[in-house]
Amino acid sequence: MLLYALLSAAFAGTLPGIPATLTETDGGWTISDSSGVLTEYDGWKMTLVDGEAVTDMAELGAKVFDLDEVTMTVVQVRAPDAGGVETPDDPEDPEDPEDPDATDEPGDDTRARERELVVPINIAGIRLEETLPWPEGAASEVTWATTRFQQPLLTGDGSIWSVNPTHGEVVAAREGTTPVAYRFPENFFMLEADWYIDGVAYSDSTIAEKFEGAYILGRWKKANQDVLLVPTKKGLEVHFVDLARHHGRFPTCDASVPETCLTYGLEILANMSEVEGAAAAANAQFVLGCQAGIGRACLEIVAHDDNEEIADIAEGCIDGDEFDCADVGSRLLERGGDATGGYVALNILQHSCDLGLAAACRVAADHVLEKDEAIDHAIALLDSGCIHGDRAQCDDATTLRHKAFATQVAAKCTAEPADADSCYELGKLLELEEVEHIELHPFDAFQVSCTEGNEDACKRMGYYVDRWGLGDDRVVRATTDLLAACHTAGKSHACVGAAHLLVRLKPSSKEYAQSRELYIEACEAGEISGCIGGASHLWIKKAKRVKGPDNIELATMGCDKDSPEACNLLGKLHNQKRSGLNDAIVAWDKGCELGSMNACTQVGILLVERRHPKHKELKPADEFRRACEQGDPEGCYRLGLVLSPGVKIPSDAEAFDLFVKACDEGYSEACERLGMIHLTRKTFYEAEIAARYLTTGCNDRLLESCAELSKMYKHGNGVQKDRGEARSLALQAGTIEPRKNLRIGGKLGFLNLLGLEAEVMVPTPFFGLSIGTDFSYLPGGSIGSIMYLGPTVRMYPSSKGRGVFMTVGYHRFTVNALETSVTNDGFNVKFGVRSQQGVGWVSSEFGLGSMSVPVISEIIAPIPVLVPMFAMSGGFAAL
Repeated sequence: MLLYALLSAAFAGTLPGIPATLTETDGGWTISDSSGVLTEYDGWKMTLVDGEAVTDMAELGAKVFDLDEVTMTVVQVRAPDAGGVETPDDPEDPEDPEDPDATDEPGDDTRARERELVVPINIAGIRLEETLPWPEGAASEVTWATTRFQQPLLTGDGSIWSVNPTHGEVVAAREGTTPVAYRFPENFFMLEADWYIDGVAYSDSTIAEKFEGAYILGRWKKANQDVLLVPTKKGLEVHFVDLARHHGRFPTCDASVPETCLTYGLEILANMSEVEGAAAAANAQFVLGCQAGIGRACLEIVAHDDNEEIADIAEGCIDGDEFDCADVGSRLLERGGDATGGYVALNILQHSCDLGLAAACRVAADHVLEKDEAIDHAIALLDSGCIHGDRAQCDDATTLRHKAFATQVAAKCTAEPADADSCYELGKLLELEEVEHIELHPFDAFQVSCTEGNEDACKRMGYYVDRWGLGDDRVVRATTDLLAACHTAGKSHACVGAAHLLVRLKPSSKEYAQSRELYIEACEAGEISGCIGGASHLWIKKAKRVKGPDNIELATMGCDKDSPEACNLLGKLHNQKRSGLNDAIVAWDKGCELGSMNACTQVGILLVERRHPKHKELKPADEFRRACEQGDPEGCYRLGLVLSPGVKIPSDAEAFDLFVKACDEGYSEACERLGMIHLTRKTFYEAEIAARYLTTGCNDRLLESCAELSKMYKHGNGVQKDRGEARSLALQAGTIEPRKNLRIGGKLGFLNLLGLEAEVMVPTPFFGLSIGTDFSYLPGGSIGSIMYLGPTVRMYPSSKGRGVFMTVGYHRFTVNALETSVTNDGFNVKFGVRSQQGVGWVSSEFGLGSMSVPVISEIIAPIPVLVPMFAMSGGFAAL
């Protein structure tokens, strides 16, 4: 302990750290106002300290600062009874008149009693160690803050300064430092010790007030020393604190870690219960912890409550009885009116809820809702009750959650100005269910959101327009409102919403043409959604004649504003033109760099096809990976193909995972690929998995998926054998393939022999009809030749021109032999089946045809001569 040298006047009548007032009298110093070890020794005289007489109180006061304890000799002098006045009794032996330590000199009419007492020196001192000068630019008035790691910060005039206790300096805080509120510990000075600042005594309250603007640290430079930092105009004062040696300071908790408040409060009660102020200090810790939501801290407060019944129940809760926890919480709520009827009760119920008692969760949640406190807290309590087995609380939590969300977004949607995103979310919620106290149709919420600029809300309105029709009063009103807002300053995005509605009208109407005008107007006003909307439609009739930028120019305007979607659309528009590939590459490159996932995929496709000018520097896998990471399922699928090409089982595990990811995100070709991979493993279990993937692909109209699935149902591979389902899927596979309108191929049979066949489909909506011809010519040199010509009309049940068919035809069969030419004309009827896979087709047919054979005709006339006809054909489906 530091030696305090200049104390002479400060300690007149007292000794530092000794709890008594000493008044000089003949033969010693009379004790009064005593406490601690000296309690009940008032009126006694102190004659010796550590065996020496006290002649100079100031000198002794300076000496005791370096001592942990002193031995004081105290004497009680009692005079004989006189006039019925009694002298004070000996505090240690009040009943024994014959004190063995008392002295009784002969001839002296007094009786003296003497004691030696070991008195601990209870001194706490504060001294100024140094003053740090303010760095240049530091604010003149600063306040304390801290970081979440409890590092001292000084804030003022918009600047933040950091105090480095290791080097003892004040420096500018690092950029991005976030200050947290700091409060000096309330009970730091709650000691029974005497407080001295540079040799001057102060009371607890006075010294606490003096240092209320300080920051406390537990170290300074290399010293493990309690330090108080005090900002002044001259600089930052550093005060060292020397605490009382016989019990140290009360531990103080960190409010940002409220569990420490409970821990330190219990520590004070366990180790310092006899110290004056310990109970109050511990309670202060418990209050801080309880306010921060530590239920056990709240219980400690109640366990020391004046109401013994409630205190006993709280003790039972502390011992682990959750029913006692719920009971004490409920009782406190019933009592109400004071601190223990508010947050203390709620936190105790929370504690019981955490222990697993669902009923406590319910009581706490009801209290929160009754007080109109944070609804999120009530939802959390009900969720806990749900977890602990109360299904009713599950339903109530869901209802409350919806109500809270709806209330929140409805408030933002109805504010002025309305929040576009909140109105959009409100509309989606109202589509799913009715919400109490909100009388708003989803269409109206979407309209407000669209008017305020939410593109998705504008598109969502279109669903209702398609359902209700453009003539519906609500649609007409919404269109009128959007058009009115469109021409209001700062509301150009409403033009896009109106255009989304008007574009649904007949192409011959003026409103349809107006929709293009609105898209162009919004685009030229800076609305990228207008550029994209205008460039996305294939304009016809009146709209096509509207003056203004065309689709490519609109997409270019959006791309120039760095819209990734517009750049991707621009690339697709350029790619549709035979001469636009270079421009498409530029647009897709930019769209990819801006973050369009599909644009990156398109760049990768061009690299695979070696149609990208930088294909030597760029790698398709890198582009597909970038697209996949940004969320494009096609990019994931194509990356899988690059990593492991072919239909067989991928050798790269990552490729398989990529196919799964792409399929899960809705890219059906990846599902088909996975189905084929599982089929190659040739086990029934794997076939079951394959069937699920192929079903997804078939549902998305992928021909190969339906065809493979048909085979699986036919043979019972991975699925229950079902020939009916197999036929249905086979038919579906036939109808999914696009109809080919021109077929050309070869034909072999009778009567046609070896020749060519051509077929042209006639457009029909419900069945297939085609016109074709067969032709063959076999030269025979000098012997002769054979020629066949047969125009036909073929009818199919399927509008795609495949499957079974019936043919009605006319044929001419000419034979030239031995300078004689014989021509036979006739009609024929044939039945057959035609199959098509991709661009290839095959067919077989059988039937009867009439012939003109003169000899036979004369015999059976007028019955025609019928001959069998058959043929096999196949070829190429060109268009």
